[in-house]
Amino acid sequence: MGNLIDNINEIKVIAQRIHDNIDSTDYKVLKLELWRILSINIHVIAQLESENNRLMISEHAKRIFASIKELLKNSLLRRKSISDLMEKIIILENHDLISEIRIQRFEKNTRSMLLSLLDRSILSQEEINDFLKSIKGKINNRDFKKIKKTLNKKLEVIYESPGPKYKSQDINNLRSRIDDFFSSPFGDKFPDGERILFYLFGSLVTGYCNNPRKSHYGRPSDEGRISDVDLMVVISPDFFNKLFTIPRPELIATFQGTTRTKPIGLDTSGLKATGPFISLFDVLSHLRFAGKNNRPIHAVFTDMISFKAKNYEDEPNILVHRIPL
Repeated sequence: MGNLIDNINEIKVIAQRIHDNIDSTDYKVLKLELWRILSINIHVIAQLESENNRLMISEHAKRIFASIKELLKNSLLRRKSISDLMEKIIILENHDLISEIRIQRFEKNTRSMLLSLLDRSILSQEEINDFLKSIKGKINNRDFKKIKKTLNKKLEVIYESPGPKYKSQDINNLRSRIDDFFSSPFGDKFPDGERILFYLFGSLVTGYCNNPRKSHYGRPSDEGRISDVDLMVVISPDFFNKLFTIPRPELIATFQGTTRTKPIGLDTSGLKATGPFISLFDVLSHLRFAGKNNRPIHAVFTDMISFKAKNYEDEPNILVHRIPL
């Protein structure tokens, strides 16, 4: 258990750094409480280790994690310092998990995959589900539940400050471009009475990527890339089938419980399938959005039935426009 003590001592150093960098007196009680939790528990774990009581160490470590996490959730400490601290807590949890499930009994590939996942600070639900599916039935139920619980915690990490996101003026400018499009002869090409909804979704809503299929899932927008302006266009089932389902089924995807198209834009092969929408992409191009000019514009199309059936809390969105008003 020597590594466990080393990691806890490292947490202590980080906690001291947080302690020293907070100027506001409002945090006095919080600082003292954080320091108290860490210093007391380090002493207790050291004592338990000397008695070679592994079960008690494990249970006590769990209480440390719970106490620190609850404290951090309710604090306004600097996000980077919290992120560093959470990384060390993850190391402790991984150590606790590996020591209990006897990982050496796993097949080589499975062991490597688990260790790789444990080293990551952020995991998508899809990655977690795929791994759990690969080990289900191969280990006892207790170990399976423990692995699942540990991996799921990586969906709840505290991120650093968000990247760029929309401003109200961005939405107004986008709405104005859509109005111009439907007021032009292009608008006459749509079916009479067709109701169309436009939503902004994706990383520019919250400042973080919320697509679990992307490698930068959970990371701030514009980090190592230029984030797209992602639009969701909601149309009637009949119109959706006419444009996509019947002539271009290869563009249809199922994602987070909805039937929708893959992202379509000026740089994709599916542009011609959008029918009367095709010229809208030109109208929306060269739009300044979230502090940058010429962000790529991509639209995902779905039908009204799929949209209404979907709980969009896990895909934050902003209503941009409805046609007709």
